Amino acid sequence: MNDRQYAQYESFVRILAFTTGHSADFPATSPGGRAITDLTRITTALAPLTDSRIGGEPSGSTLAKEELEDALREDLKDIARTARAIEAGSPPQPGFATPYPLPRDGTQRSLIAHARQVLALLKGKAPLIAQFTAYELPADFVTDLEADLAAFDAATDSQADDRISGVEDTATARRLLVEGRAAVVQLNASVRNKYRRQPEILAAWRTASRVDRPDTSPPTPPSPPA
Repeated sequence: MNDRQYAQYESFVRILAFTTGHSADFPATSPGGRAITDLTRITTALAPLTDSRIGGEPSGSTLAKEELEDALREDLKDIARTARAIEAGSPPQPGFATPYPLPRDGTQRSLIAHARQVLALLKGKAPLIAQFTAYELPADFVTDLEADLAAFDAATDSQADDRISGVEDTATARRLLVEGRAAVVQLNASVRNKYRRQPEILAAWRTASRVDRPDTSPPTPPSPPA
């Protein structure tokens, strides 16, 4: 739900607060009463969707994925550093470290592809692994790399599920907001006719039903020090 949609939702909440004090004037079977019933249902259904407003917190799967990416990067840095030491060791092994440096572009896609390549080079190759563990890498460093990759893949799947859910929530919110605006149109006619000779109540209605525009102005820069 974006800021404009949230402002519409807030107007529904204010309208319902207004009607609470005037419910006796709109019987449930009247057009105004039916509009209040509809708007109550719609606002209740919208409330859980307000958590997806723009600027909200990242999903748990997104945060987990970021943490796993950091863990993979550290795994690969350790492996690359050790590979350079092996290449320069005694006896030296020219070219040994060539497959292991991290990709220079720093993208997540490149990092994951590199991690898979490194895992394919090392997995199941005990003599090669022994060269790395001789430099104090943990004995399970290959298993650890494989586990981090599997966890990253699982987080990616979860993140995709979150996105699908977010798309569905957005569509639901749009539909409910359209229904809510229709209910407000119905209620507006009843309220304005009912209180046409009571300006104070009409003023309260106008305040409740107003949809505030989101503030899109840039922040005011701080004043220079005196």
